[in-house]
Amino acid sequence: MCREHATSAHCPICCLVTSRCRTRRRGPGSKRWTALPGGPGLTVTEQLDAAGSGRLRALWILGENVAMTEPDLDHARRCLAAYGFLVIQEIFPTETTRYAHVVLPAAASLEKAGTFTNTERRVQRFAPVVTAPGEARADWSIIADVARRVAALRPPAHPAAPYAGWHYRDPAQILDELASLAPIYAGITHARLGDAGLQWPCVSPDDLGTAILHVARFSRGRARFMPVAATAPAEAPDAQYPLTLTTGRVLEHYHGGSMSRRVAGLNVLMPGAIAEMHPADALTGSGKGSVFA
Repeated sequence: MCREHATSAHCPICCLVTSRCRTRRRGPGSKRWTALPGGPGLTVTEQLDAAGSGRLRALWILGENVAMTEPDLDHARRCLAAYGFLVIQEIFPTETTRYAHVVLPAAASLEKAGTFTNTERRVQRFAPVVTAPGEARADWSIIADVARRVAALRPPAHPAAPYAGWHYRDPAQILDELASLAPIYAGITHARLGDAGLQWPCVSPDDLGTAILHVARFSRGRARFMPVAATAPAEAPDAQYPLTLTTGRVLEHYHGGSMSRRVAGLNVLMPGAIAEMHPADALTGSGKGSVFA
């Protein structure tokens, strides 16, 4: 379970600690020496439910404060407590680290080198501007270190594959491996990114990237429409609970506030959680015996 990282975002945890996705590039194409899992893994919510049911016994969470951001916090925290082994990789102590058996101190974005890919598909390079405190390390370094130790117990099936032993020198080599496996990144290297970066698809060393993804047609050809049926909510308003409560965002804090709630000025502007509702609902619900009493 993790937020988006250059080295780990969309790779199953089994691939992070074994040789299942080690590959080798041959000629103009990339040939996989081993097969990836055929089906999708569990979502964040499903991973928590799986702990509660006993299906999952261990979890490694990178930069996700699920004990603060899940819709049903009581349920989420019970599931976290049910894990037999919970590893949290974070830059700060959070509500979730309270449930961890092991906490791995990670470096923040300004303390490490690598790349970000933003929502316009632009891959941008960044460099550290301050030194990481204490024992904090870059995420890729932590993951590779653990993977090497696991690989010592289970040698890679194809040791000749590049980086099969997880011996990366720096993030540039990780991006090289990504480019060898993902055709849309094939032309992207640290050396080519410069100050402005490149937008995928960037399929060759002389490709300048793709500013607009879909122009005359979609990348798959014709658009694919998927019919869906409306699904009723699990809990609908009724006479006893006439209002629907949904979570939202405030300007001053980001997501669960793991970082922004540490900024004194932002806490002055928004010191705590608030509930917003229409004045008519507030008037209707006020008074003795109301739903708010």
